[in-house]
Amino acid sequence: MTEALRLLEELEADSVVLSDSATMRALGRRSISLPAGLPEWLRPIVSIVPAQLLAYHLTLARGLDPEAPRHIRKVTRTL
Repeated sequence: MTEALRLLEELEADSVVLSDSATMRALGRRSISLPAGLPEWLRPIVSIVPAQLLAYHLTLARGLDPEAPRHIRKVTRTL
């Protein structure tokens, strides 16, 4: 992952890094700090919430409706 982040940095890509490591976060243009010392099996759960919030707010910032995503033709509604 470090090599990929360094390549993105060289390409001046706009990146957001979610990590508990300050060294890894420093490789991104922006970063979101995650709690340190979590067990490996719990990290995906803790990481997904900030990622979902980021996607939600980016959608709103672009003036799009998060409840009507493009390219989805069928939605199953449950009660």
